[in-house]
Amino acid sequence: NRQFVLTCSHVLSSNNIVCHVKDEELELKLLYKNPIFDSAYDLALLEVSNKSKPNKANFCQLANYQPKIGQPVYSVGFPLFKSFGWSDNFRPTIYRGRVTKHSVGILFTDCPVQAGQSGGPLFDDRGDLLAVMVSNFKSALDDRIYPWHNMCVPVWDLHRVLEEYCETNDLKRLTKLQASNEIVNKWKIRRPKITSRL
Repeated sequence: NRQFVLTCSHVLSSNNIVCHVKDEELELKLLYKNPIFDSAYDLALLEVSNKSKPNKANFCQLANYQPKIGQPVYSVGFPLFKSFGWSDNFRPTIYRGRVTKHSVGILFTDCPVQAGQSGGPLFDDRGDLLAVMVSNFKSALDDRIYPWHNMCVPVWDLHRVLEEYCETNDLKRLTKLQASNEIVNKWKIRRPKITSRL
């Protein structure tokens, strides 16, 4: 009966968080926020407070499988338009794309992702949460942004940790959401170390 929100650490400016869902206002409790959010696994996990009575139809299931290259995906979010406020006419953008690459700890897609969509969901065809959107590519050479190339945290790689937390209620389990050095190197697009046996 518990409801959770998985998003990016860098989008949370405080621990007092209210989430607006259609005509609902949900009070959220911060359970975990990655302290190293400028690197891999820029994640935060929040739980809907007991005071809120959320509509379960506004929540989705986690995808419990490895994504496939070419698989259709949908990015959802509110890019750039914070100034519009919470009017009834303000709807999220939904973009269709494909998985372009997947390895442990990182998922690449060609869905258009704009500033303001960080922490938003990436859904599969069934409406299950496949990944959390983190960023698009920015060239270090000319500062150009490539919105059709982006990086996401795949839910498949987090599934066991989230299950462990739900089974035990032990917040220490959530520290496993911090990425290993190998995954950090993938996010920084570093070449893998090659060791010589000569």
